[in-house]
Amino acid sequence: MTAPTVQTLDEIMASLQPGYAEQQGIIGKQIANTDATNKAQKLALDAAKTQGFNQINTQATGKGNTFSGIPVDEQANYLSTTYLPGVQKADADTNAAKLTLAGQAAELNTNQRTTALGVQENQTSALNSWNLNERNIAATAAENAANRAATAAAKQAETPSLKANIRAYLDQYVDPNTGSVPKKVWANAAQLAKESGMGFGGDTGFASTFWNYADDAKWQDYKLGYERYL
Repeated sequence: MTAPTVQTLDEIMASLQPGYAEQQGIIGKQIANTDATNKAQKLALDAAKTQGFNQINTQATGKGNTFSGIPVDEQANYLSTTYLPGVQKADADTNAAKLTLAGQAAELNTNQRTTALGVQENQTSALNSWNLNERNIAATAAENAANRAATAAAKQAETPSLKANIRAYLDQYVDPNTGSVPKKVWANAAQLAKESGMGFGGDTGFASTFWNYADDAKWQDYKLGYERYL
């Protein structure tokens, strides 16, 4: 089983981007539209200013001021009370709209990052759980192996060794007068040792290990034909 993957924050952000792209695009268009709206508002103010100046001039002509020149004071008053406040309001409204939209864009980015952090946290949690489970599995396997080894060792300790079995067999036939066993018993024990993997000669062989059961007075009988047991 493969370990869960923990992506980088950038990788998760990139995977989430398609879901946020449409909303971000809409906000971008709305921000661009504020400039177009501002321009349209100012064009309307300019048109209204032209119309207002024409009206002021018409009123001045109607009052018989044809030769007194352009009524600058009234135009200045129009600029200060109507036109310029209108331009300032248009700019203020545009800036306010941009700030609102910028706030929405920032909130959207924050939401995307928060979501990405949540995804990464879940991935990290999944990986931690997987690692913990793997450690538990390994610990259980190690414990089972130790238990099997202990059981095997206990069984081995409980099982009499080859030498102990042979010695127990020989002890049954020891002549109390000579302290030895008959040649036939000795041969049977030597055969058992051979079948169990113990050689006849050598420092750790059958003869050296159990020579105390042989009759020294008839040692030739106990050595005779030992090649059969090699």
